[in-house]
Amino acid sequence: MLLINTNLLHAQIRLGQNAVLTISDDTQFSCSADIINYGSIFNSGTINLWNNWTNNGEFTSFAGTINFIGYQLQHVNHNGYSFYNLCVDGAGIIIESDLSVSNILNLSQGHVSPLDDVQFRLTENAQVENASEVSHVKGRLIREGMGDMFYPIGSPQAYRPAWLHITDAGNQIAGLEVLEPNLISAAQNGITRVAQEACWRLSANEGNMQNTRISLSYSNIMIRNPNHLVVVELSDAGNSYINLGHGSLDEINKAITSRDAISSNTFALAEIDGLITICNVISPNGDAINDYLYIANIEEFPDNEVMIFNRAGQQIYHEQNYHNTWDGSINNEPLPVGNYFCVVKLRNSAQAYSQAITIVR
Repeated sequence: MLLINTNLLHAQIRLGQNAVLTISDDTQFSCSADIINYGSIFNSGTINLWNNWTNNGEFTSFAGTINFIGYQLQHVNHNGYSFYNLCVDGAGIIIESDLSVSNILNLSQGHVSPLDDVQFRLTENAQVENASEVSHVKGRLIREGMGDMFYPIGSPQAYRPAWLHITDAGNQIAGLEVLEPNLISAAQNGITRVAQEACWRLSANEGNMQNTRISLSYSNIMIRNPNHLVVVELSDAGNSYINLGHGSLDEINKAITSRDAISSNTFALAEIDGLITICNVISPNGDAINDYLYIANIEEFPDNEVMIFNRAGQQIYHEQNYHNTWDGSINNEPLPVGNYFCVVKLRNSAQAYSQAITIVR
């Protein structure tokens, strides 16, 4: 291990234009001074830095790691080059020029704060480790790839991660950041309240995002019941909401996934108007009134389970992902008129909804 230590105030180490620094496999290079590089650095080992980093020369990462472990905020100016593994385990870093990570972004301690006009990017197949309240990206993070892309982002106040679920083939590029909300709060389109703690903005997107869904964290947001949350997007005019629904709830990551694909660029969480309500009458006589078992708001919770029991307590009907289509028959045979019992369960919820129902003809 090569250790360069200095106690001089604002001490700097400058690598000249003809200088070459090579950190080979299983080698550590540690420095407590500012480093300004005008030469060439080849890193296959580990670089440990306690102060600022400026790269005005060439930097080749190979499979190397760079650790920012300073006791105060460190300024990073990498001038568009890439790190293979980037670890933040100190007071945090401020990214002052474009920077990408190609393998692992390890967020152990301290935030990553890109300046507003800087592109901080995770290339395709890059992974994130250890993101948390005490270490995440405070600003825009751009990711490349497809599938389930995790964004360990947050505001100055809280960690508010998000996920994009991209199903279209090809390498997509999309940036997400958390903003202080400036949202209309009046109820509309079945929405009673939009969470005012934060909103998420999509930017720098390239490629086909047509079938993309989004998951938003409800952690650190004042809510009564996450099962009654939906994802909403702000219209292009900025004066109304589009309800993207409640596709699924992830209690481990405390996130809600939209039922519908996104079509705008500003998103938030909202509570819907009313809970699950089961109509107590079915009259399947073709008059278009109560011809089917109607459960209000069931479309907002596609991960549902509906069960019907007779008076003897026997289950006679069971449906997952119910869509208000049961007409009171089993195998195309109408059930006798009389009293039955309906139970509705939502995935990842201990709460069940029940209602006595009557079939009349």
